[in-house]
Amino acid sequence: MVKQELAVASFSKVYSLDDVETALNNLSDGASEALRATYEKMLKIGNLRFYVKPNRMPSIDDLAANLPNFAEPLDDIRKQIALCLETDDRLELMPMLLLGEPGIGKT
Repeated sequence: MVKQELAVASFSKVYSLDDVETALNNLSDGASEALRATYEKMLKIGNLRFYVKPNRMPSIDDLAANLPNFAEPLDDIRKQIALCLETDDRLELMPMLLLGEPGIGKT
């Protein structure tokens, strides 16, 4: 039987509810309704977000072999995971914009 190690998952506070409530209460009467709605939504959904902290480097080699057009983005993901493993930070992959001709596998 092969022992599987799981990534550590938890919740993290991404902003202070008190700060958001203070900002909402300090809005002037002429403040943007979109900003007011954003603050209200932030209070409604709360400040906790689910995150993952991997405990080992996953194998990306097979994926890179099957998708040679994506060697550079996959290498970037590998570097971000390696950085996460060496710090106390959670895994946060930077957004990527994939450009290329139709049919190369972006979807």
